Amino acid sequence: MTQKNRMVQRNLSNVKWRYVPLTKSNGPTPRPRHGHRAVAIDSRIIVLGGGSEGIVDELHVYNTKTNEWSEPTVSGEVPESACAAFGMVAHGSSIYIHGGMMEYCEYSNEMFQLNTNTWEWLHVKFDNLKVVSPRLGHSFTLIESTVFVFGGLSCDLDDQNQFIPCYLNDMYTAELNVPEGNNLVWNKEDPAGNPPCPRESHTCVATKGATLRSGAYSYLVG
Repeated sequence: MTQKNRMVQRNLSNVKWRYVPLTKSNGPTPRPRHGHRAVAIDSRIIVLGGGSEGIVDELHVYNTKTNEWSEPTVSGEVPESACAAFGMVAHGSSIYIHGGMMEYCEYSNEMFQLNTNTWEWLHVKFDNLKVVSPRLGHSFTLIESTVFVFGGLSCDLDDQNQFIPCYLNDMYTAELNVPEGNNLVWNKEDPAGNPPCPRESHTCVATKGATLRSGAYSYLVG
């Protein structure tokens, strides 16, 4: 066994699950749900949306240091509809959400930004919003300050108003850091190689330290 392998084995031996009882938490706790999203900013875990006897718009924050849940009061351009199966990333002290399901066969292609210092929502404007079709279950990945949208599920209705699923494998990017007063722009990407087949509810992550200039690596699962 090489020294490298021994190091990996030793490190993994320290990885273990630990149940955190919610009964010991202060503040309101989230009810059971699915299709929600969560990201970490410093010692806080932000949990948003999902489905629980209908789609909910609840925002919960868990402080990992104090074992405390809270429901911040938000302001600004709050999303009009609750959402599930959307994309969410953390960038600095803000989170960005994109797309998702608002109700049966009604999907979104909008993006919103939430400042976690002030808890103020901002509706992010695009010069070419309709380039990316409304969808749910897509991957939404951040590399530096560029977000990548890949795949997902879109929805059409036939003459009998029957749901027609359309699985996607298209890719789009948008640079989040634009000069103040400017709108964002979606770019349609056509990467080289053999693309994954159309899919939804997959995951996509970028390797640590990945940059666009040095050749970013992201891994698609599911």
